[in-house]
Amino acid sequence: MTSHKHRLFLALIIALSIVVFGVLLFLAFPKVAVSEIEKDVMFTTTFTGPTLAYQLLKIKYSDTTAMVRHTMAHIFGETLYLRSGLDGFSVCDTDFNYGCYHGFLLRAVSENGLEVITSLDDACFEADPDRPSTCQHGLGHGILEYLGQKNLTQALQICKTLREVEEYAGCTAGVFMDYNIFATRTEDGEYTVSSREIQKESDLYAPCTDIPEEFQSSCYHELPQWWNTHFRMEFKRHGEYCEGIETASGKRACYFGVGGVIAGFLQYNRNSSVAACKEMPTENGVRTCIARVARA
Repeated sequence: MTSHKHRLFLALIIALSIVVFGVLLFLAFPKVAVSEIEKDVMFTTTFTGPTLAYQLLKIKYSDTTAMVRHTMAHIFGETLYLRSGLDGFSVCDTDFNYGCYHGFLLRAVSENGLEVITSLDDACFEADPDRPSTCQHGLGHGILEYLGQKNLTQALQICKTLREVEEYAGCTAGVFMDYNIFATRTEDGEYTVSSREIQKESDLYAPCTDIPEEFQSSCYHELPQWWNTHFRMEFKRHGEYCEGIETASGKRACYFGVGGVIAGFLQYNRNSSVAACKEMPTENGVRTCIARVARA
């Protein structure tokens, strides 16, 4: 066999091995990776290793929506922790709105408990000294998942011990998001996202009216994302709900949150997002919403 034919033969064997390996891997994880994204992450990470897998997944999902990309990175972060432990943190980066950090930190805290909070907070500052709060957001998710929904105030008090640098973002934002919108698995292993129900009008502002005042602005900031799960892309309606908040600081936080939801759901299109912000019921609401869009 000539050298050229030998190389072709080896290439064919390698290609065939990859296909066979892929089929066997898919069959080996019938319940571990149920959703399409989970299957993708599980297969790629197992076959290539976490560092290369993350880069390949970024390329594959580059043409999807911002929400899908963030979800992929979030699932990858969880998988990364389960495969590599705390040592895997350095694989994550700030892409896709910090999705990898969010998933990784959520899983790290829920698996290790509260004793790792301080070291993970330090890691957030090392990873992105200019904007650590977006990484800290993932810590908030992990803290509430570890403590449980009934211990909301305790989770917020733990966030208070961290070096939070932004009023609305960071650990408390992660806690409220996890309280409002949470990932669950059905009995057959399906990965689903659920949100708190709205049974009466007063529920629209829960739990913000029942928690210590120092956390209320962050709470109001996260409400529009929750409202959007029930009243999808009804941004004018969200603005009217913001106007129903009694305090000026709560209103501002809420309108700022609406701007963030608008920017994300309109694919960060500046013109479309500004137009949606102009549906807010007051001039202050319009300006605050647009200010948030400008930061996206």
